[in-house]
This record gives sequence, structure tokens and C-alpha cells, in this order.
Amino acid sequence: MKVAVLKGSAVATSAAFVWATYYVFVPLLHSLDPLTLFFYPSLFGFLLFLLFGLYSGGRIPLPSKKRDYLLPGMGYFASQILIIISTLANGGVLTSTFILLGDTVLSPSIVFALGRNRFRPRLRFLVVGLVVLILSAGMLTLFGGYVSLKSAEGILLLLLIPPSLSVFFVYTNERITDDGMAEILTPAFLVSSVFIVAYAFISGTAHPVEFGSAYDLFILFLIGATSMFVGYLLFFKASGMAGFTLSSILMALIPPFTMMLGVAFLGLRATPLSVSLIILAAVGASLCTVAFAEGGALSRSRA
Repeated sequence: MKVAVLKGSAVATSAAFVWATYYVFVPLLHSLDPLTLFFYPSLFGFLLFLLFGLYSGGRIPLPSKKRDYLLPGMGYFASQILIIISTLANGGVLTSTFILLGDTVLSPSIVFALGRNRFRPRLRFLVVGLVVLILSAGMLTLFGGYVSLKSAEGILLLLLIPPSLSVFFVYTNERITDDGMAEILTPAFLVSSVFIVAYAFISGTAHPVEFGSAYDLFILFLIGATSMFVGYLLFFKASGMAGFTLSSILMALIPPFTMMLGVAFLGLRATPLSVSLIILAAVGASLCTVAFAEGGALSRSRA
């Protein structure tokens, strides 16, 4: 059994937990413009990755290809704006389930179609693990009593999340493999922040960059430090250890973690069914990890 895969699985699980905290922080800032929920965390993410790059590499982290000054930022901007608006419109658990479809189904499918998977999993364990993991996470939303979809616009938002996330993560992972994490993510977060400033300037409104109090700014910093820095740091670290495919699959743990945090901090009610589904999701994640840990290695240069 590959120790690197097991360690990478643990790191990816930590990333899923960190990203789930986003759905606890966002409800604390309902009075802010949705663009503000994007602008400041992105700005803080840029600053933290800039410091990380300076610390780890001793220089300002810059990508080697000119297109990477813009493309990752555009992908990040599009996917995160969709997630923010959908979280406000549809709720965190439902939104995180469609993030699951992008991360757990579409992204690994793209990687496999491109022949970029690093490890050859044992299909028997993988298929069973995926079915248990995805169904339990999906049922957690459908039968947990927390679905808040209210409009056709909400449906459209949800449908756009999986492809936007997949394109961003698959492309970004490829470039991080070549250049490094800080070199790709630092300009991505900066460019996406600049988009908001440009919009505020063109529209003549300051709402996208306004915050009401020092408390609001503190929560925005926490979102930036967790979801826009630590979460990405852990995810791409896990991808380098266990492969992008398994790391993406384990993001199916975001809905169970979201539910657990919602029960702990947002007053959601834990039912025997939801607890059982969370346990099943953990079992499915374990089976997926075993499938890759027991499988064969393909190429160290792959995802």
C-alpha cells in the first residue's frame, strides 16, 4: 500500500474540511454585497500566496507563461462568483453538492480522458467507493431537509458550477505541476481582485469594495486565509502526493463537513439519517483511497 497516497488522502480530507468552513463564514456576512464576499478574500489570498512565494522561493512568484497572468484568474473569478451567488440563493449544502459534481465527477473524468492520471486504481474498490461516497453526499442534501432552491435562476447557477470549477482546477493543476503553486495562484487571485475593482470603477459604485465594520473585515480575512489560501495549499499539496484524481474525488467530503459544521455553528439539526450518511461518505472516501493506494503507479509527471 502506497504511503504517499494515504498521506495525500489525509491532506485532501483536510482541504475538504477547510473549504467547508466557507459555508459557515458566509452567512455571517449577509449584509455585504456578494462581490465584496469575493473581493476581499481574493485580495487576502493573493497577499498570503505572495508571502508564501517570497518565503519559499526567495522572490516574487511569477508564472513562466504570459497567458497564466490572466487565464487562471478568469477561471477562478467565474467559478467563485457562481459559488458565492449560489450559496446566497440556494444555501451552502445544496451549492456544495454541485461543487461535488464538478470536483468528484467531472474533473477526474477529464483527467482520465486526457490520460493524465498518476495512479492506476483498483477499479473494484474505486467504483464501490465512488457510488457510496457520491450517493451518500447527494442524499445528505436531498433528504437532510436543507434544500432551499427557489428559482430558475438558482437552477442555472447550480448547473454552471461543475464545468467552471473543473476547467479551472484541471488547467491550474497542470500549470502548478510545471511552475509551482505560488507562481500560478498569486496572479490568479490578484487578477480576479482587479476584475472587481474595474467593475466598481466602470459602474461608478463602491459597493463591491465596501465593508461595514472591522468585524466584517475580520471575517473576510478568515475566509481569505482559509478558503483562498489554506484550502488551495492543502488541495494542490495533496494532488502532488496522491494525484489530482484522488484529491478531487475526496472533495465529495465537503457536503458532509458542511453539514457537521452547520450543526455545530449554524443551528442545523442532526438526524439519524444525516449521521448515517456522513458515516457512509467516510466509508466511501476510505474505499477510494484504498483503490489508489493498492493500484499501480503510471507516471510521476502525471496528475
